[in-house]
Parts: sequence; C-alpha cells; structure tokens
Amino acid sequence: IRRDPREETERREAGELVNAIVSTFSDEVREMFYMTFYEEMTVPEIATALKLNENTVYSKLRRAQIKFEQACASLESEEVSVG
Repeated sequence: IRRDPREETERREAGELVNAIVSTFSDEVREMFYMTFYEEMTVPEIATALKLNENTVYSKLRRAQIKFEQACASLESEEVSVG
C-alpha cells in the first residue's frame, strides 16, 4: 500500500507534537499517560503496576488530560494566528 507523503508528514508531525506536550509531564504522569494510551491499560491495572491508589491515578490522568487539551488548544490558536 502506497501512502500519501503529505499524510505521512502530518502523522509524523502530530506524533512529535504529542511527544513534546507529554514530555512536560512529570515522569510518573508521563508513564501513566503512555500506559493508558499506548499500552491500553486500565486505571486499575496502572494502579497495581505502579502501586498507587486508583483514585490517585484517575486524578493525575485527569489533570494530565486537561494540560494536554490546553496545550493542543494553544497550538491550534497559534496556527490560526500565523496561518
């Protein structure tokens, strides 16, 4: 299957942006984020793996999600004002 080079570039750039945003998280939260979105682990699984209370994991992931969404919104508004 041959892919559109523009699509590949956009996918790569999106991945780089995700990594840039996630790199601002603490090590613990970054690990939880990757466990959730890349390893598709549940909160109970993450809590067990990291020896944390489930509510702690929920709280930290929710704060990370808000921070991630704010960073994406900020990047989008920058693109609109530049473009």
